[in-house]
Amino acid sequence: MSITDSQEPALTMPLLDSQEPAFLVGVTGHMDIPEDQQEAVKEHLRTLFRFLRHGASYVVDGQEEGQEEEQEKRQESVKEYLHALFRFLRHGVSYVVKGRPEQQEKEKEQGQPEEQRRSLGDQMLQSLLQGDPCAGRLGEGIASRLKPVYAEFFERWRGLSHREPDSNDPRHMPIIVMSPLAPGADQLVAQVVLEEEFQKLGFHLYCPLPFVLSTYRDSSTFVRSPGGQPDEADRRRQKEFDRIVKAARKAGARFFSVATADDIDVTLDTLRRRHRRDVGDRDKRRRRYQAVGEYIASFSHLMIAIWDHRHDTDNREGTAAIVHARR
Repeated sequence: MSITDSQEPALTMPLLDSQEPAFLVGVTGHMDIPEDQQEAVKEHLRTLFRFLRHGASYVVDGQEEGQEEEQEKRQESVKEYLHALFRFLRHGVSYVVKGRPEQQEKEKEQGQPEEQRRSLGDQMLQSLLQGDPCAGRLGEGIASRLKPVYAEFFERWRGLSHREPDSNDPRHMPIIVMSPLAPGADQLVAQVVLEEEFQKLGFHLYCPLPFVLSTYRDSSTFVRSPGGQPDEADRRRQKEFDRIVKAARKAGARFFSVATADDIDVTLDTLRRRHRRDVGDRDKRRRRYQAVGEYIASFSHLMIAIWDHRHDTDNREGTAAIVHARR
């Protein structure tokens, strides 16, 4: 199956069919996350998306059998950041899950460890102050002074929801997750956003791209074999891209290419011709990737970066460049 170019406006970010403000989440990260780590990353994303919706006082259900061992494999600091953030930002500290007090008492009676019954606000505070790569770079003195600031923020944050937990009013602030759909972190985040649970929670997928869709799937992001002829691995990447695009369209996702200065006021046909030209030019291709990264860094209220800050430091259009632009 092949995909066709998006008919969305090519150079602008489409608006939601809503007059309410939206909260924008950007994502950037390494391509080709190992398969044995992908589900662990997605599980953290699920937890964090719920956190964005439900808030700091949302208490996670008890860990299922076998998860304790799995948890030990997820100690990388970037995943710890992802552990609680989304649910907290969505609903805030005042959110209480119906029936949770009884469940907490049951867990207590069953001897469930306190750490598993801790609110997400407490979990996130601990996550930020322990095992945080920033703490090492900031120094212990600065990190210790930040602790009360974090604590007060988690305690007072009321979340993004426009509805009370027991209200029948379905309105809520939309959460737009921006992903360029490159293999790895971009696609993992998109897959979680498209899950039924998060569609019902008001998450929307927007895809700022360096090229129109048909050109993008044939770019070096997906076709990496010498000579530009797709090999088996390239075709697998393209097939997965096509699958995600199909699912995203079904869910109402928006696709648009990010304009560079030379693209202003051009037609979509002209833009397609330029994209076909630029995809084969290394410098112009990098410029378009850089434009996407800067767009996400500029417009997102919150940005998720899954990257290795020790090794990815000087790539102009890579994750490091996006993180630096955000800062």
